[in-house]
Amino acid sequence: MRWMIAPVVWASLSGCAELAPGPLVGEDVVTDPPALRCVQVRCDPGRERWSIEVSASAWTGGGALLWTVDGQWIEEHPLRSVAAAADGSSDLLALELDQVGDWRAFQTGATTAMSCDDAVGWWVYLYDRDGQIATCASGGSAGVWDRVDGLPDCPSISRALCRPG
Repeated sequence: MRWMIAPVVWASLSGCAELAPGPLVGEDVVTDPPALRCVQVRCDPGRERWSIEVSASAWTGGGALLWTVDGQWIEEHPLRSVAAAADGSSDLLALELDQVGDWRAFQTGATTAMSCDDAVGWWVYLYDRDGQIATCASGGSAGVWDRVDGLPDCPSISRALCRPG
């Protein structure tokens, strides 16, 4: 029996661990398409960093953030899940973007040409687990998206800003 302990100890020391099986779809797991609960867009001028958090009512297949100041220069950034309920009842997606002084240095998912002083208009969309757009929200600079062609087709569009408190 002693030889069986060594692989378990080695696995623990090397960072490997046996995972307990999670719930299977159909076993008390929420399978509804995600709806937006809250979109928080913040900028820390001292760190020159934007933070975006999106909470959803069910597991997502990820999402995306579009944003612009003028409707001409539009950045697209991926939103990735950072925390999700085991039963599929929620998903939190997040993104942090450092500001760059030159728009040509912009990198998708890492940096932005938008400064904290800009009146940014944002558009968020979430995918369902099958990779289809499930829902969208817009906010920030009013009316900027009215001038933009080619936005994703969304089954629902909301202004999913978080309520204080």
